[in-house]
Amino acid sequence: MGILRADRITGLGGANAIKGSTKFDGDLGSNGNYLGIGDSDDFSLGSGDFTIEAWIFTRATSTFEGIIGQWPASGASANNSWVLEVVGGDLEFYYCHSGATLVGPIQGGSLSKNEWTHVMATRSGNTMYMFVNGTAHNNSGQSVTHTFNDVTADVTIGGYIVNAAMWKGNISNVRIIKGRALHTSNFTVPTSELVKTSDTVLLACQSSADILKEATGKIITPRRTNGKKVYDLAFVN
Repeated sequence: MGILRADRITGLGGANAIKGSTKFDGDLGSNGNYLGIGDSDDFSLGSGDFTIEAWIFTRATSTFEGIIGQWPASGASANNSWVLEVVGGDLEFYYCHSGATLVGPIQGGSLSKNEWTHVMATRSGNTMYMFVNGTAHNNSGQSVTHTFNDVTADVTIGGYIVNAAMWKGNISNVRIIKGRALHTSNFTVPTSELVKTSDTVLLACQSSADILKEATGKIITPRRTNGKKVYDLAFVN
C-alpha cells in the first residue's frame, strides 16, 4: 500500500518550504495516493482574479505530475476546470472553458529535481502570470480572456489528474486565494509559513503532524486511485 505521510521540512534539506509538508509516493498503479477536497463554489475561479501557490519537492520530472487541480477527465472535457502541474520538469497551467475547449499549456518555467521550489500562478484581469521562485516566466504574462468551466469534481492535491498524474515527492503550504492576484511581477518568496487571509479559500499541507489539517475549515480526505478508497496513514516526524 502506498504511504501518504507528513514530513518536517528541515529533514529534507529545504530552505524555502516552511514548517511541514505532505509526502506522496507517486505510484501510478492501484495504490497511488492523493488528497481530495469536495467541490465548492470557492474553487469556481470563473473569469476572476486568483492566486494558486505552493512549495514543491519533486523526485520525478519525466511525466505529468499534478500539484493541485479540478481536473478529473482526460484532455479537453466539460468535466475539467483548471490544473497546476509539472510536465517533463516544467511548470504548466491548463484550463477548460465553454465545455470541452482546452487552453494550455501556459508555461511557467523549468524546475529542478530534489530541491524545494516555490511555484505560483496568478490571474489579474485578462492576464495570467506564472512564477518559479518568485521569477515570472519570460518576465511577462499571457492573455487569458475566458471563463473557466464550473465543474462538480473534487479538487485534488498530489495527483488524480487525468487518472495518471500522481505526485512523487512533497507538497507544502498549498494555498488558493480567490479574487486577488498576489503578484504580477517578480517578487521575493515568503520566508515564513503562509497564513489565511480574508480571501483565502484553501490552505493545506502545512502540518508535520496532521496531513488533513486545512486552515479554512474544508474537509480533506486521503485517497488512492483504485476507486478513491480511503486508506491507512503513516506519520513520520
